[in-house]
Amino acid sequence: MRQKLLVKSKKLSFDYLISSSYEINNKIKASNFIIKPSFTLLEKNTSTFLEKELFKIAFVVSKKFDHKFLNTQKNKNDLNLNFNKDCVNIEDIAKNYFDQLKKELNIKFDDKKIVNLSSVQVQRGFVDRATYTFDNKIILSTESRFSSVHRHYNLNLSDKENKNLYKKCSIDHGHEYEIRIFLKKIINNNSDNKFFDLSKLKNVLQKKTLKA
Repeated sequence: MRQKLLVKSKKLSFDYLISSSYEINNKIKASNFIIKPSFTLLEKNTSTFLEKELFKIAFVVSKKFDHKFLNTQKNKNDLNLNFNKDCVNIEDIAKNYFDQLKKELNIKFDDKKIVNLSSVQVQRGFVDRATYTFDNKIILSTESRFSSVHRHYNLNLSDKENKNLYKKCSIDHGHEYEIRIFLKKIINNNSDNKFFDLSKLKNVLQKKTLKA
């Protein structure tokens, strides 16, 4: 019976825009983030009231991060946020948001198992994303775009034969490409806050792929 309910469960997610300050590499920065918590609701409990309650709970948690200096001792004490004092990355925000939201859901619904928190995704800008999932995985991703020129041409054929065979593709022409890279890490404990540096990944992407 439980498996049947899971198959028929409903997915639900919300988007929240926050703006936060933080210190990274001894410099103070401010960024806008889009936070998307995703839930799994059992079919029998997918009422409009429940969806509104989830929206409000996630909104309250979002306010803990909005217009805050995230890695200060004050926020760590007052809001129970667990940020490294030296830096804040989008994966740190995803994990902290997930932990805070999970606590609020357990209080509100008293462990009745009517809703499961599936994941929390944090997006900075247009390309960088971090997702923390219910099974303690962090998924980092970034993307880039590039343009390249090529043509379809068989050296064993004449220009006319190539044109008849490949049509307009026989002459030089360009395409737009998009590449996205995903990294996954399993978090073993709450103090395991060392993730792959996304800036290093983007640097490798630029030098090894896009430049070529």
